[in-house]
Amino acid sequence: MAELHVVFGAHGALGSAIVRRLAREGRPVRAVVRKAAAQRFTWPPQVEVFHGDALYRRSAIEAARDATVVYRCIPLKFSMWAEVWRAQTDNIILASRVAGASLVSPGNVYVYGELGDEPATEEHALAACGEKGCLRIETQQMLFQAHEDGDVPVVIPRFTDPYGQFVTDRVFGPVFEDALRGKPAPWFGNVDAMRDFLYVDDAAAAAVLIGRTPDAYGQVWHVPGAGPMTPRRFIDMVYGTAGQEPRIHALSPSLVRLKAVVDAETREFLEFRYLFEKPSMLDGSKFAAAFPEFEYTPHELAIERTLDWFSGRKAQEAMERAVS
Repeated sequence: MAELHVVFGAHGALGSAIVRRLAREGRPVRAVVRKAAAQRFTWPPQVEVFHGDALYRRSAIEAARDATVVYRCIPLKFSMWAEVWRAQTDNIILASRVAGASLVSPGNVYVYGELGDEPATEEHALAACGEKGCLRIETQQMLFQAHEDGDVPVVIPRFTDPYGQFVTDRVFGPVFEDALRGKPAPWFGNVDAMRDFLYVDDAAAAAVLIGRTPDAYGQVWHVPGAGPMTPRRFIDMVYGTAGQEPRIHALSPSLVRLKAVVDAETREFLEFRYLFEKPSMLDGSKFAAAFPEFEYTPHELAIERTLDWFSGRKAQEAMERAVS
């Protein structure tokens, strides 16, 4: 079978980074996106764009046709998880099985609950107690059951929430945007608690590398990034690179709870507040030992590239407003 990589959720930050990585390596790649979201991107010419939605079984099967490796990277708002997460996962597993493809399903730390002061290994208990954390545990069990049943080879690279190009979420987006504006960076939780910071292009490179390594399947792989630091240090680096004096606007728990009364996403976010109040680090020694050639992008360079992207986005938006 000819090599073909199919990326579900190519309109999201991680999915689009995986598409770019595959294209840069010269590998055949199909980007699966909803039609409305496709307009956000200018794809390399060798990328095949498929307008589809994994929520619908037939669409998922058609999108994955002839795939050798499938990547499950669909971005969803917290408030939509309960409604569509299981169905999309089930459809992508089925589509991968029908195609005879392997399945790379990036995960995050939400399955673990509180991590403790030391970096967590892949053997950490799946101890999440909240609704969305339990849903992620159920999803992981579905994926590995498909692997154990011999239906689909499955591997899970586990990441912390990344920063970088196209990451415009309410955690990292405002930090880079406000650094360029010279405004204080909003941050919820303990700005002095150690945590991982992972550049999205490094997450993509790791996912592709793991996905083309047959012996990696059936396992979880922690990919923590170029080194942990405190949010305070990260914000200092972002603002210093932007040529601004670092300033932090601490978002108090009471303020966030008040916003949660009227904002569904904030309300759902509160389940994971412990990730911002306490240390949150992954032990990447297993990945480092298996893939010693892998190199993370230094935070200094990753931050510079991210600021360049946000600056270009800001200029593009200004141009669009001027001509509208």
